[in-house]
Amino acid sequence: MAYIEREYHWKSRTREYNIWQWILQRCYNNKNTLYKHYWARWIKCKWNKFSDFWNDMKDTYEDWLTIERDNVNEDYCKSNCSWATVQQQNINKRNTLRYKWKLIIDWCIELWIKRPTLYSRLRRWKTIEQALWLM
Repeated sequence: MAYIEREYHWKSRTREYNIWQWILQRCYNNKNTLYKHYWARWIKCKWNKFSDFWNDMKDTYEDWLTIERDNVNEDYCKSNCSWATVQQQNINKRNTLRYKWKLIIDWCIELWIKRPTLYSRLRRWKTIEQALWLM
């Protein structure tokens, strides 16, 4: 595991501290189930101390937001992280389906197709054009 400097502060049982700890677990703990998605792709945490993390990210922190890497292939650091809603994070995942640069969920809304219906069509017809009936 990377060198993490021990420090004492009053935030050790807060949500913010837990977020930083979860970042470290994903990046450095090979027993963590998400480890393969981070360390295997050389994604690291640049914040070796909680105080560094908090000083960088506290200005825009809100209790209902989660931390997000703006570029999913780069490290956790101030220039690459921001606070986002869960919905925003779901859009930026690597496995988010898109067709012609538009999210599949947006196609569902536009064409009045329920998402389970679309996924069942995808299993049957194999192409997104057939599933959306755009052919």
